[in-house]
Amino acid sequence: MIGETVSHYRILGKLGEGGMGVVYKAEDTRLQRTVALKFLPAEATSSPREKARFLNEARAAAALSHPNICTIHEIDEHEGRSFIAMECVEGKTLKEILEGGPLPPGETARIALQAAEGLQEAHGKGIVHRDIKPANLMLTAQGRVKIMDFGLAKSTEQTMITLPGTTVGTAAYMSPEQAQGIELDGRSDVWSLGVLLYQMLTGRTPFQGNSIPALLYAVLHETPPPLAEARPGVPAPLARIVERCMEKEREKRYGSAGEVANDLRPHVDPSARDVTATGWAVAQTAPAPAAPAPASRRKRRVLFAGGALLVIGMVFLALLLLGGGGEGGRKKLAVLPLENIGPREDEYFADGITEAIIARLAGIHGLAVISRKSAMQFKGSDLTSQEIGRELGADFVLEGTIQRERPNDPASILRVTSSLISVADAVSVWADHYDKDMTELFAVQSEIAERVARALDITLLEPERRSVQSRPTENLEAYELFLRGNDSYNRRLSERDARVAVEMYERAVEIDPAFAVAWASLARARVWLKWHFGHDDELAAARVAAEHALRLAPDGVDTRMALGDLAYYGHRDYTEALEHFQFVQRSRPSESDAIASIGWIHRRRGEWEESVRTLREAMELNPRDPTITHGLGQTLVRMRRFDEAEPVLDRAVSLWPHLVFAYVDLALIDLNRDGDTAAAAMTIRNASRRIPAAEFLGVTPLFLLRIVPDAFSGICAQLSLGGAGIDSPSDSVFCLLYKAELDGVRGEPERARARADSARTVLDRCVRSDPEAGWLRGLLGVAEARLGLRDEALRDGRAAVDLLPLDRDAMSGPYQNERLAQIAVVCDDPTIAIEQLRTLLENPSRVSAVTVRLDPLWESYRSNRAFRALLDTPPAKDAPASNR
Repeated sequence: MIGETVSHYRILGKLGEGGMGVVYKAEDTRLQRTVALKFLPAEATSSPREKARFLNEARAAAALSHPNICTIHEIDEHEGRSFIAMECVEGKTLKEILEGGPLPPGETARIALQAAEGLQEAHGKGIVHRDIKPANLMLTAQGRVKIMDFGLAKSTEQTMITLPGTTVGTAAYMSPEQAQGIELDGRSDVWSLGVLLYQMLTGRTPFQGNSIPALLYAVLHETPPPLAEARPGVPAPLARIVERCMEKEREKRYGSAGEVANDLRPHVDPSARDVTATGWAVAQTAPAPAAPAPASRRKRRVLFAGGALLVIGMVFLALLLLGGGGEGGRKKLAVLPLENIGPREDEYFADGITEAIIARLAGIHGLAVISRKSAMQFKGSDLTSQEIGRELGADFVLEGTIQRERPNDPASILRVTSSLISVADAVSVWADHYDKDMTELFAVQSEIAERVARALDITLLEPERRSVQSRPTENLEAYELFLRGNDSYNRRLSERDARVAVEMYERAVEIDPAFAVAWASLARARVWLKWHFGHDDELAAARVAAEHALRLAPDGVDTRMALGDLAYYGHRDYTEALEHFQFVQRSRPSESDAIASIGWIHRRRGEWEESVRTLREAMELNPRDPTITHGLGQTLVRMRRFDEAEPVLDRAVSLWPHLVFAYVDLALIDLNRDGDTAAAAMTIRNASRRIPAAEFLGVTPLFLLRIVPDAFSGICAQLSLGGAGIDSPSDSVFCLLYKAELDGVRGEPERARARADSARTVLDRCVRSDPEAGWLRGLLGVAEARLGLRDEALRDGRAAVDLLPLDRDAMSGPYQNERLAQIAVVCDDPTIAIEQLRTLLENPSRVSAVTVRLDPLWESYRSNRAFRALLDTPPAKDAPASNR
């Protein structure tokens, strides 16, 4: 439209685009002024609901006249498209300003005061904004705050346009009542203003979550870190304002934005410089961090802020540009969660049928189907299907609704609607609806998959057609239990949910012993309990379940996934596991779990480049899975490709802010690449504010504690045996050894010895019961070395390396070399110490010459000629040929 004239406005350029409109800069030829024109997207003009919502924005905002609110000049139409002519505000958004870090308290109060005064005007006219967030506050060149985009505004005197029970807004800034979809008043905006205050003061939003449901759960149920901890030095009265704004019960909040403004005025810094056209004072006056942070760390602080979808998208684009493989010309499809329009208790059913449709489509070779895990994160999202498709990198989006007339009744009527949408232009490629008996459930799933393939001009091969048309069971009661098991298994990070999944799958196979997929799922759930919660007794039962699946469906994809999990996690038989997962990939080319597992196996086998390539392929199919994302970043860190690793790990943190592994790897980048101990300490402290201390156990290398001990002092102080969730022998051992390392750095050898002795007692018992566990032998050697038991320490350290050598496990093997090197230094055996150090430096590992120079453990070796020569050798960038 640039260069065109709309009514009496000449379009000069495009300013931006969002879910509710495209904004252009234009010249008002009548009044000779510059304005902004906001148009409803052309593809949405056919929807009366969206058009009504757009016009509601205009009418609501046009009623307002205040220095802190963007002025609306006119509402009009052009060729059937409604548009709003509004004040053109030149400046920066608060979102852009906060990319430079937190703001001083006085400047924070100044910005919030103006926003509160603007909201007071709106609320006085019966208008609630409902989307107060950094992107909707502009700071002009004169320092004036302007509230933008009443696109989600609703006059409290009008009928709701959004459906009852739905949520509108941006999740990180939603009030609890908004998250629940109930009627709002001005106190909802007061909450959002409190969230903004918290973010301006700390550099992060108070509530975090790796998905919209998780974020909304945090808003409804969790308490954010107190400001006194998140930003020491914030005046207590200002902190109380923030806390009162964010009271979960709105009756306890400020009654109006005007009350907030009154309390903020005393905190406004009268000496704060006005913002000029040549420099942003809010960025310039922000306090320096505790230690210098490189540009990469400044970027990371942006990603730490909740709800930064734009930044996440940019990082993901960067990942693709850095080498993410394409999908071989396959059309990429995202299947969005079917919207349950039945009773709330049927959510698991809607999610289960969505998953079943994804599984059928994933077996079609002409399609690249986005993983269920990534697509499900948009359940309940306010984003349009087109926006979600763009976020996931999809070409097409399949969406729909589902309803059971009578839940749990096999004779019920099943109603399903389905629509296939092109992401490029939001055009519906195919749509249909089904009113069927529940007995036709599998036929509906099959027909949807076939119709999608036909609409995308994909011809199914006969094996694909058989797979699409398959029926997992003839018993709907067993299938119901299977879906309930899937619902719990999808939340399996909780041991309780993992147990419930096992129970549901067991009941399903009791009812239908021929239900092969349920047997396979039971096997995988039991393997999970063994691997993640240490229940070794589950392994035999997992093998029995897998054998049932193998007998019933020897070439079933689910059977092979179960056998692959059993081989990989149960027996560390990577050759057998690889055969099963590669079979799955050939049969179901969009199965991201299998592709990721192949990536893990390549890494274990020392095939590092193949691992990177495969994990990138898995990420394309599952772009919002923090585990796969972190795994790629972790692999790149081990390969010492730090510049590639950092944005990947930043994305992992943005997807799952409580992922302790990612923070530890980011700290390793700070040390290995930059030698920056201050940045590494800051990274660990940021993590410790979000993550329970116990989660650092077993994840953090001992050398990291020695290099940045102050960062771990607070973490270790929170650890106590029998408390903080530390109740397994391995957790107790790591707790004692971590504290012993800190005691050693602090010059308290007797306390260190006492802790090491306690650890040795536990480890000695564990090793006797499991003598083949190399990692236990290595830790026992570390404890023995600190106790001066030289011969025993070197024996156990050597045994650990022999039990898990690099050629058996190139990923975990180096951990044993790290421990033997530490043991040898403490026991004064330079030959073994330098031999192990050479192995670590010549292979992908957590260690580099930089960390060795920073590690006080090696202080006595500084004059050793062989040691100095080793550190002066250029580091290996990849695994040697012998490890491939």
